[in-house]
Amino acid sequence: DDISSYSEKHEVELRDKQKLMVGLINASMDPMFQINNEGIIQLVNQAASEMFGWSRKEFIGSNVAMIVGGEHQKNHDQYIKRFLKTGEKRAMGKRRELLALRKDGTTFPIELGLS
Repeated sequence: DDISSYSEKHEVELRDKQKLMVGLINASMDPMFQINNEGIIQLVNQAASEMFGWSRKEFIGSNVAMIVGGEHQKNHDQYIKRFLKTGEKRAMGKRRELLALRKDGTTFPIELGLS
């Protein structure tokens, strides 16, 4: 009984933390994405939809490479795989200037921060 009570309390705390994280992402005026280990977009905020031209519904379940412009687009999945395999943080924790890609095909410079 103590274990099930603890488990339920823990689940409520996790749900509350998840709601807070989603709320913070949605409230941000900067575009924000959450992706999984395959680069698939799990969460995206309205600022990202406005900047890139895709709806949130179009983003969810799509590969984040869809917004990567320039020469990095074709290699993006490999960057993720290398990081997961080696743990080497070439871009993580750093800010970089890159080209991003809008739905209409135009590219524009962005400052990217990964964490």
